[in-house]
Amino acid sequence: MSEDNTTQTEENQVNTPSTEASQNNVNEGMIPRSRFNEVNEKYKTLEAELSKFKKQQEADRLKALEEQGKYKTIAEETQAKLDEALPQVEEFKEYKQNKRNSLLSKVTDENDKLIANSLPLDKLELFVGKLNKTQNLPTNTVRAGTSKMSDKPYSEMTEAERKQWHQQTLNARR
Repeated sequence: MSEDNTTQTEENQVNTPSTEASQNNVNEGMIPRSRFNEVNEKYKTLEAELSKFKKQQEADRLKALEEQGKYKTIAEETQAKLDEALPQVEEFKEYKQNKRNSLLSKVTDENDKLIANSLPLDKLELFVGKLNKTQNLPTNTVRAGTSKMSDKPYSEMTEAERKQWHQQTLNARR
């Protein structure tokens, strides 16, 4: 009996490392969510600090140039930055105007057009989206997939109309 207990204990000891190894293999490529969040927060904090540091460094450099009386250099650098940004600004303005025109072309009602013309682009997108949703709603109250039943008395219906009437009543029950 003591031999049986020792055999079972040895088997349990042998199985335990393999179980741990298999669990480690499953989690080997995975990063715990808490660790990911911690590292991600640290990255964002460091990135913000770096950005703040660069802005401060640029401000200090400009201040030093002002003290040296090199206003021409400051003006040239500022103009270069402005020249670099202007094409992007123009491109964005053109995009916004094209988007506005596209959205306004979808508005058909005159009252809706009056409202839409006064809205900023983000509100206009929402307004046109809601208009399209309401315009696409079916106005017929009959169940989908069925047509209106005939008002004729059954005795005056043709054979085809009677078959259709029977089919509709069967579908209505389902």
